[in-house]
Amino acid sequence: MTAEYDALCTNQTWDLVPRDGSQNLVGCKWIYRIKYHLDGSLDWYKAHLVAKGFHQRPGWDYSAMFSPMVKLVIVRLVLALAVSLGWCIRQLDINNAFILDVIYLLVYVDDIIIIGSPQQQVLQVIQQLATRFSLKDLGNLSYFLGVKVDPHLQGLFLSQRKYILDILSRAQMAESKAISTPMCATTTLIRYSGESLVSLTEYRTLAGSLQYLSLTRPDVAFTVHRLSQFMHAPTTTHWNALKRLLRYLASTVHHGIVVHKSSPFILHGYSDADWAGDKDDYVSTTGYLLYMG
Repeated sequence: MTAEYDALCTNQTWDLVPRDGSQNLVGCKWIYRIKYHLDGSLDWYKAHLVAKGFHQRPGWDYSAMFSPMVKLVIVRLVLALAVSLGWCIRQLDINNAFILDVIYLLVYVDDIIIIGSPQQQVLQVIQQLATRFSLKDLGNLSYFLGVKVDPHLQGLFLSQRKYILDILSRAQMAESKAISTPMCATTTLIRYSGESLVSLTEYRTLAGSLQYLSLTRPDVAFTVHRLSQFMHAPTTTHWNALKRLLRYLASTVHHGIVVHKSSPFILHGYSDADWAGDKDDYVSTTGYLLYMG
């Protein structure tokens, strides 16, 4: 907490001003994060001082909203570009995240990836950032946004083993019987198949958590997106399909995606459409895929 507060003061995050009766005071609170190794042992913890945004009044405290978050597909694309060009990839830990009045930094993000070539220029950029912000140089990229990054003979191997194990543990399916496919090819999921679930929270929580796996597990993307279409009213049939997906993940927990350094950086696009293929309302469905490399 002291390190966080000192960094905020050093960066001149705020100015003390006299209180005006017409102002709406926005409170703040401390939040904490504990980080573990893959074996479950405690690594370190940190504290953040954050504003209580829900205290703000639209039209009074602000007139517009924005969310400066990077999409996961962009992270994968940038890594693929760096590997293909043989660039240096370094990871930084920002001691506190905030918005500057001139430039906007990533908000509520602890880690930053610095990519470039040659390595000496990357180190110079890191040194320049360190003169302005409180940060730690974590060296070569190894663990970012819950994704494990390992060197590979053909490039980089990205996996989310710990994230999958956490989901399986939460669902009490870590020791479930293995299965070879994420979804049954002969089963068609429709809106009103099966009986309504008594509790919807567990289904919604697990299905929502699985969406983050799209970064390293494209093999489950279709199944996850299909199950997410029944969030509003899941049934026992949908729940059984979700458990089947968890069984598949339990048997493929070490799977991931390899970013190949030899892949040609060419853009490919594919599209397709069916005719009245939706079994609930019989509308047509159009889809597209874009591949880079």
